Amino acid sequence: MEACYEYLVCKEKNCKMRGRQDDKRCWETEDTLCNYAGVQLVRKIFSELTHEQQCAKSGCIYYKAAKMTEAQF
Repeated sequence: MEACYEYLVCKEKNCKMRGRQDDKRCWETEDTLCNYAGVQLVRKIFSELTHEQQCAKSGCIYYKAAKMTEAQF
């Protein structure tokens, strides 16, 4: 599956995810600059949650798609 910034057509040029060549996902990386509005809102409200919990709670379409892809293997 493509990277989050490709999937979400992210314009954040300074995000730590941009250009990565490893298999690490955005919710496994601190200080990402996700442009998905749901994630941004959940991060503000539920800052005590882990990044993965925030992504799951936000309804992030990339998170859902990646998890479905992982479940198929």
